[in-house]
Amino acid sequence: MRRLTIIAVVLLLTVSLHAQTTDGGSGHSEMESQNGDFVGRGLTYNISPEDGIWVWTIHDVTGDHVPDVVRIAFTANGPAIPRTNSLWIWEFNTYQNQANLVAGTVYADAMKASEVETGKFGVEAVTTGGVCDTLTGNFTVTRFEWCFSPNAVDPDKALYLKAFEATFEQHCEGAGPALTGTVFIESSPANVPTTCEDGSGDGGGSTPPPPPPPFQISVPVEFDIDPLVLGNTASHKIKFTTGVTSSFNSDIHLSVETDALEHEDFHASITPSVIPAPGAGEGELTITTGPTTFPRVYTVKLIASANDQVFERTFLVHIQCDPPTILGTNQPKSITAANGSQVTLEVTPSGTGPFSYQWYKGFPGMTRNPVLAANESKLIFTTRETATYWVRVTNACGTVNSTSATVTTTGTLSGPARRRGAN
Repeated sequence: MRRLTIIAVVLLLTVSLHAQTTDGGSGHSEMESQNGDFVGRGLTYNISPEDGIWVWTIHDVTGDHVPDVVRIAFTANGPAIPRTNSLWIWEFNTYQNQANLVAGTVYADAMKASEVETGKFGVEAVTTGGVCDTLTGNFTVTRFEWCFSPNAVDPDKALYLKAFEATFEQHCEGAGPALTGTVFIESSPANVPTTCEDGSGDGGGSTPPPPPPPFQISVPVEFDIDPLVLGNTASHKIKFTTGVTSSFNSDIHLSVETDALEHEDFHASITPSVIPAPGAGEGELTITTGPTTFPRVYTVKLIASANDQVFERTFLVHIQCDPPTILGTNQPKSITAANGSQVTLEVTPSGTGPFSYQWYKGFPGMTRNPVLAANESKLIFTTRETATYWVRVTNACGTVNSTSATVTTTGTLSGPARRRGAN
C-alpha cells in the first residue's frame, strides 16, 4: 500500500526574498494523467478561468532582483471541477541551481519543488486528490513577462508577474505513469504599477531595491538549520525580536500574512500588535493547523511597519499529513454471537488524525451498501442476522477501506423480538 509522507519543516529564508502575490489573475490549465499516476488519477483536466480563483506568487530567493520561483494556485468555485480536485498548486523554481526562470528555456532533471536539493531545478503539481512523496520530471518556460518596481516602498513587493506559461512532466516516486500539462496565469493590468520596469526573465528589470528600513525582525538562529515538524491539529510558537537603528524612535506595528486559502484550516497569529517607541522589543508568532489543513507548502510573512516603511521575514511551512492506514491486527474482526445479543466491531487506524468513520454492511467498495450511522471507531449493535461489515476511514489526506468482518449469528428469537425483523 502506498503511504504518503511529506517532510514538514519551517525554513527561514536568510537570503533576500522579493515576492508579490495577487488574486487578480486569470489562468487556465490542460493536463493529461496516465493510468497509475497518483496525482491526476488517470484523468484529463481542462481548467478554465471561469472555473475558480487563480492566485500567483513570484519570488527572488537568490536576491538578484530576477524571479527564480513562480507558484500558481487554483481554487474551484463551482461544480465543474470535482471536489476531490478542488485545489491545484503548481510550482516552478530554479534557485537551488543558482539560475533564473527564463522564457524559452528547458529545465531538465527536476525534482520535487518543495524539497529541491542543491544543483537541481524544482517542479511540482499537487491537488487535493494527491501529492507525490518524491518526484522526477522537467519543465519548459514558454512565456514569462514580469517587471520590477524600483519605487516600491516595500522591497519584498517589488516584483510583479504579468504573464507566465510553462509545460511540465512529472513522475511520482520515479514511476512510469506521468502527469503532463500546461499551466498559464496572467495578472490583471490594474495590479501592476505604472512605474514597473519590464523584465523578460533574462536579467531585465534588475534595478536595485530601495534601502532597507531602520528596523528589522530577528528570529532564533536554529530556524535556519533545524526542521520543525507540523501536522494536522498542531501548534507551534516562534519567539522573535525587533531591532532598530540608533536614529529610530517610533512605534512598530506588527502583523502576519499567509497564502492559505479560505477553506484551508491554516492560521498564523502574532502578539503583540504594537511595540512602542523606540520600537525594540519581543513578540511571538503562533502557527496552528487543523483537521482540514492541506499538505502543501504555505508562505507565512511576519511584517513590521512604521512611518510608511515595511520589513518582512518570510517562512515556508511544509505540512505533514499521512493518509490513514489500517494494520492487519487493527482491522475489524469476525465474530460469532447469539441472535439478539449486542456485538462490537472496532477499527484502529494509523496516520494523521482526527479521523472520521463510515460503517457499511456488505463488502468493501460496494457503494450501494446500506450506510450505518456510526461516526465512531466502534460499531455497536444488536445482531439479528449473519452479515458482513466494513468501515471507511477518512482524514484530511485521504481514505482507506478496512477488510470485511463477518458477524455470524446462532440460534433464533421468538415472540416480539422476532417480529421486529433483522438488523
